[in-house]
Amino acid sequence: MPQMIYRDEIKGMIDDFDRYNRSGIISNMLSIWDSTSFCIDRKTEDPTFIREPFLDILGGIQPGLLKSTFGNPQLMVSGFNQRILFVYPDKVPVTYYSDKQLSESIMPYWTDFIRELLKVEPTELTLSPEAKDFYCTYYNMLQDKKSSADDYMQYVYSKLQIIILRWTIVTHLLWEKTFDYYHKEIISGDEMIHSVQCMLYFESAAEKVYQEISGGMYQGYTKEQSLKIIYNTYGGEVNLQKLADALGCSRQYVSKAVNKKDPS
Repeated sequence: MPQMIYRDEIKGMIDDFDRYNRSGIISNMLSIWDSTSFCIDRKTEDPTFIREPFLDILGGIQPGLLKSTFGNPQLMVSGFNQRILFVYPDKVPVTYYSDKQLSESIMPYWTDFIRELLKVEPTELTLSPEAKDFYCTYYNMLQDKKSSADDYMQYVYSKLQIIILRWTIVTHLLWEKTFDYYHKEIISGDEMIHSVQCMLYFESAAEKVYQEISGGMYQGYTKEQSLKIIYNTYGGEVNLQKLADALGCSRQYVSKAVNKKDPS
């Protein structure tokens, strides 16, 4: 069943990760993003198999706490941070006290919309030729950016190339309630353009967060450091040969990197 976590102060949830060093919570979070099934095995409970998980996490944080929360090397290198869509406005407009509230007449429309969404049957969506063209242009633009980016931002661009396809589904479902020319199983060019515009904002916000947590000085970890952090993220249960194959290096190199002692 899909789940959602809302934390008004999301720092508390992230800080809890460090309380259970061997729990594998970060690796489970990474798996959830891909809807990869996993097993929770605790000493005091029977193993629980989570099939095709889906989890939304929504929360807020003060800019001054970004570095102490998301600047953890394990979160930066493992790809955890890069899976998050940050909202970071340049300026927050001044708002004054007002007694104005949303009209209660809106509620039936919202209720009907949610009910209609719940009725949606599993279906396969396809991109229209125009939408495919816009997506390819955006994808290639991010590929060009990767060539001059450091490791952290390369991960951001790679995730955005995936996230935009998920975002177009949301756009598509919302579009249905607004436009008469909606085609049920086809994502239109206009829907893709809107999604690209949203991704451009999230990209800008990710860059701002990156500057905050790195102090504008982060130059990326060495391959050895990255390997060790990734290995530790998964509780030392990563297949070294598969990790070596994925990174195009030898198993001996990976083994040496993950077992190398940090300088005291």
